[in-house]
Amino acid sequence: MIDLVSIITTGGVILFYKALCQIKEDVLGKVIDGCLQQKTSLQLGSMKVQWVILNELGLIFIVSYQEIFFIQYIDVLLKMLQTQFKQIYNPAIKQKGIYKSIPEFDSGFEEVMKMWQLYCDKRSEKEKEGPTRTQDQQQEQFSTFEPKVETGNTPNEEPNDGQQKLSKSEIIKMKMQQKSGTRSPKDGTKSPQDGAKSPVDSRSPKQSVIMNTNITKKQIESLDFTSKGQSQVQSNQNEKYMTQEQEDDLLKQFVGDDDPLFGSDDENPKQQKKQGLFQKLTGKIQNLTGNKQLTEEDLLPVLDDFKNALMQKNVAEEIAQKLVDSIKTNLLATKTKAFQSIRTSVQEAMKSTLTRILTPNRHIDIIAEALRAKEKQKPYVIVIIGVNGVGKSTTLAKLGYLFKSQGFSLMIAACDNFRAGAVEQLKTHGQCLGIPVYDRGYKDDPPEIAYQAIREATIKKIDVVLVDTAGRMQHNEPLMRALSRIVTMNNPDLVLFVGEALVGNDGVDQLVNFNKALIVNSPKDNVREIDAIILSKFDTVDEKVGAALSLTSATGKPILFVGVGQKYTHLKKLNVNTVVRALLQ
Repeated sequence: MIDLVSIITTGGVILFYKALCQIKEDVLGKVIDGCLQQKTSLQLGSMKVQWVILNELGLIFIVSYQEIFFIQYIDVLLKMLQTQFKQIYNPAIKQKGIYKSIPEFDSGFEEVMKMWQLYCDKRSEKEKEGPTRTQDQQQEQFSTFEPKVETGNTPNEEPNDGQQKLSKSEIIKMKMQQKSGTRSPKDGTKSPQDGAKSPVDSRSPKQSVIMNTNITKKQIESLDFTSKGQSQVQSNQNEKYMTQEQEDDLLKQFVGDDDPLFGSDDENPKQQKKQGLFQKLTGKIQNLTGNKQLTEEDLLPVLDDFKNALMQKNVAEEIAQKLVDSIKTNLLATKTKAFQSIRTSVQEAMKSTLTRILTPNRHIDIIAEALRAKEKQKPYVIVIIGVNGVGKSTTLAKLGYLFKSQGFSLMIAACDNFRAGAVEQLKTHGQCLGIPVYDRGYKDDPPEIAYQAIREATIKKIDVVLVDTAGRMQHNEPLMRALSRIVTMNNPDLVLFVGEALVGNDGVDQLVNFNKALIVNSPKDNVREIDAIILSKFDTVDEKVGAALSLTSATGKPILFVGVGQKYTHLKKLNVNTVVRALLQ
């Protein structure tokens, strides 16, 4: 979720730096520039950076994360970092403008992340429960146990004779005694004035007991009917209550009593937060605590929700079902100890399955392969295929920029002579990039155009040839056979399928049928398939990155690059961990 956490001084000295993934941007330098402009956040590509300045100590606390993820409570994380770091930071380590030592904060950082996760979980649970009750409503709940005051004293007067009213904690204690089956006095009609005896009226057993409203400590102790043989259920209730209270007290040390977690949701009734997929998944199995073997009956409702959530993120239904079956197999052997262990087991099963699917079986390094082809004095040939309108020509131009930036010479073969303006579009890209475009107009056969382009590139010792093809629908057999001829006739080094990140089931159907057409129409001694996938328009899907999972799972083909914008530089390697986090968000 979080890419970078750092603590620096306003003078630029790094006191703590924790990068949870590879960071290419100069985040700290940009933050210092932003501070000079009175900013508190900035955007670096797809990465969002937020920080807060602690002026009294001259410190800057920085957190960065990918904006495509809906990460909540970053301001709370920054506040927790301040609270924890101030406990170990001593400005005296700076002598004559030079820092003599840097405080060790790794253990403190781990503690902050744990508390922040606990805070996020509690906020999610609170928002899921809806608005909390006000103090008046809570007081009304305990009205059965709180004696009513009718002493004649004014509200400001203190009780006489060393007597005092019941505190809230004592009221709760009386309530718990009643739940455990022990007797406790009940509130009823108003009691007589001080010194008067309670009238003995004939009444049914269900009627309330009349009692004196001014109760002494001694009387309170006499009301405790709890025996040493208190039931285990009651003991567990007390232990759970105390654990929850301790957690809240610990969180208050980090965020303060005024945090919305400890207030009423009525103050902001319109506030709504996204609930992560993992919270939805584990929320259904909170009752599966104790030493219990998970069964299929326990898991099916949970996994059905998981499947639906994946489909909402553009994962194809068939792929989502396979993933659910795999997770179910992993979890059926899990023996529960506590809710946390179940949550950890579910999370690990999901992450391992998603990572395994998205991790390519074949590693493709096109730069290294192009260098090997160059050593053999032959061009490295790439054919781009895909359906209409997915951005094949733009993706080809981005690949051209990538190779050119690495010092390769290139040629583009314009083999799309079906779509009007396709050749002119490639020539425009070629002029912008300084790459020559080989074309034969709109009449010649595309396989022949590709052949002649490769032949000319060989003569001129050009390193890389990028072959553009016309878009076609996957079920058009004549056009699919024509596409296969381009591949079989020219035997390229790499066949790349360009698909949209916006599609779900249809994207899988496209990839499977394109791959099948290449296999069926290939000679038996040289069967060709799609080698890798490029996902275009990846920047438009937010957290709905399910197409990446669907396409790789359908054929086992790796995703080589993803398109993240319209510029030539907007072609990035797929980060498997990023996709996994997005699917679990």
